[in-house]
Order: sequence, then C-alpha cells, then structure tokens
Amino acid sequence: MNKPSNPQAGYHPQPSSTIYPVAHTEVEQLVVMERCHLYNAGRPCGAVALRRHLCECLGVQTPPSVRQISQVLTRYGLTHGRTGWYEGDVPEWLPASATKSEV
Repeated sequence: MNKPSNPQAGYHPQPSSTIYPVAHTEVEQLVVMERCHLYNAGRPCGAVALRRHLCECLGVQTPPSVRQISQVLTRYGLTHGRTGWYEGDVPEWLPASATKSEV
C-alpha cells in the first residue's frame, strides 16, 4: 500500500513491487541513507522503526533483520543521536566504506 506523498512525514512512495538489490554494501547504504533521512525529519530512527520504514514506505520485500540494521547503525556510528563518525574518533576496525567522507 502506497502512502500519500508528504515530505514532512518523510514518506517516499514506491510501487509495492519494488525489490532492492540484496548486495551487502547496497543494503548498508540503503539503511544508512534512510536512517539519516528519518533522523533529519525528526522521526524515530532506531532499528525497529527503520525496518518498518523500509517495509511500509519503501516497499522492500525482504528487509534486513532488526539485528542486522542495528549492526549497520553501530558500524557507521549512527547510534544515540549521532550522525556518523567524526574526525579523531574513527576506530581502527572501521571499514573504509563507513567513514564520514563516504556516507
């Protein structure tokens, strides 16, 4: 079911048959971009809310699990109101794709 287009509510109507690629990096990028969108719109942006948003608003038929979303958010430093890793606090184990310049 498509929701009405309302930029204030943060909806991005898509056809219900939309299937996003399942490549790991593309799923991560989708999670990161939608989390930032929800955060900037002042909407709930935790793992559960993000999974619901991916299913209901974007029509993702096989969204990542809440645990996978949580791991992506942690990897990219998008927890506890953060908007990413900042200069000087990037951990050594962080993959290059998760740095601020890449997001």
